[in-house]
Amino acid sequence: MATGGRALTEHLRGARLRARDAWRVASGAATAAASPSAPTHWASPSGRRRLLVVSNCQTAGLTAALAAMRPDLDVRRDIWTGGPTPRLDAMLATADALVTSMPESDARAAIERTASPATLIRVPQINFRGFHPDITHVPLATGDGELLGIARAYHSRLVLWGWRRGATRDRILGWFEPDALGAVGYGEAWNDAVELMRQATAESDLDLGDWLLALLGRGVFMHTDNHPRIDAIVQLARGVARVLAERVPAEASGAAGPSRRRSVAPIDEPWERVLTDGLGATAEIWPVYPPIATRLGVRGSWTWRLADGSLIDLPQFVDASLAGYRALDPRDVRLDHIDGDERFERELA
Repeated sequence: MATGGRALTEHLRGARLRARDAWRVASGAATAAASPSAPTHWASPSGRRRLLVVSNCQTAGLTAALAAMRPDLDVRRDIWTGGPTPRLDAMLATADALVTSMPESDARAAIERTASPATLIRVPQINFRGFHPDITHVPLATGDGELLGIARAYHSRLVLWGWRRGATRDRILGWFEPDALGAVGYGEAWNDAVELMRQATAESDLDLGDWLLALLGRGVFMHTDNHPRIDAIVQLARGVARVLAERVPAEASGAAGPSRRRSVAPIDEPWERVLTDGLGATAEIWPVYPPIATRLGVRGSWTWRLADGSLIDLPQFVDASLAGYRALDPRDVRLDHIDGDERFERELA
């Protein structure tokens, strides 16, 4: 395995500390690190129209893809943190279009609050568990954050359920076999994921079919349940670009300047080959378990890539996860979404 004994020992030691000290809002430091450093005053000396992208972890990739597809627009970004900020309001006040996954009520309130002329284009947050049905997130009992473990905010439902019931490490490892994965419903996760994305897309200005059908032949298009690969983000951007063509047409953009930039680049150009996959380069990558991969017709593995770039296999992942959970008081986290699953009780108990 690519990770040696010393690296694993460090992870095991750190897992206990993370479990004990993870009582913080998960978005705090991560949001600060991800937030772009552009000034709040938005000057566009070229005279180009301003497009503001406001979303979650998909923001940077979506911004880069839209900037490539619409070079006539001055494309900027900000991270949605759940409420208004002076930076967001300052940028929105002079934006000509707002592409966002924030709730529509919040988006329209922000436009009204800032007297912005922006055209609103709503996009869904890409949350898709079809490849990774075992991933779960663990809210803190205090309601102000989530538990961080060996893979930060990502946890295994199987490992958590086993820890809650005092199952041995070897018994937990046995639950990753094909029969057990099928018995707890992981084989039906794809259809559930498609339905959830359909609901999210229905509340946006995009079409699920255009997005999903274009991705089906590309294999695995998610790194985790909520971190899409650049392929999925670019395809989302293509949908936005089509809406922009109607609502903010290039012919009316007033593009000017000595560079005489082309107004529109081909939407179907393979932008995923040249744009950086920021989430793939800097964050966790959860494997598609081989029994699930076989069902979906993709290649699977038992290798986790952690945020620091190290690789661990299934036994190492289970060991490190359990080491962290043993230092945890179950009363400090909310596990009702796991405890209430009748399939786990029926098939694993």
